[in-house]
Amino acid sequence: MEPITTALIAGATAGFTKIGSQLVNDCYTAIKTAIANKLGSQSDAMQALERLENKPDSEVRKGAVAEDLADLDIHNDTELATLAKYLLDAIDSEPAGAQHIKNIQNVIGNGNMVVGPGSTVTISSHKK
Repeated sequence: MEPITTALIAGATAGFTKIGSQLVNDCYTAIKTAIANKLGSQSDAMQALERLENKPDSEVRKGAVAEDLADLDIHNDTELATLAKYLLDAIDSEPAGAQHIKNIQNVIGNGNMVVGPGSTVTISSHKK
C-alpha cells in the first residue's frame, strides 16, 4: 500500500488504538483537509474515510478507502506525500505507533485480497 493511503488509514484508526496525540490529530487533520480540498468534501474517497472514522476496526472500510484512493492516482501528489510522511512520522513516534502502522492491512490488486498481521503471502505478477 502506498504511503498516502497507509497514512490516511493509520490516522483514521489511530484514536481507536489509543494512538491519538495532538500531533497525530493535527497531522491527520492537515492531510484530510488537503485531500478534501483536492477531491471535494463529498467525494467517494472522503465519504469512505468518514465511514472508516465511524467504524475504525472495520477491515472492509479500510479496504474501501484504499480502493477509492487507488482509483484517483493521488500517490504522485507531492503535497499529499509530504503530509503523509509527517503523519506517519507522528504516529511512529507514539509508544505503539510503529506496530499500529505495521498492522494496517494491505489491499492488493483488483481482487482486493486482505492480508492481516501474522499472514504470509507470496504474489507473482506476470504481464501478458
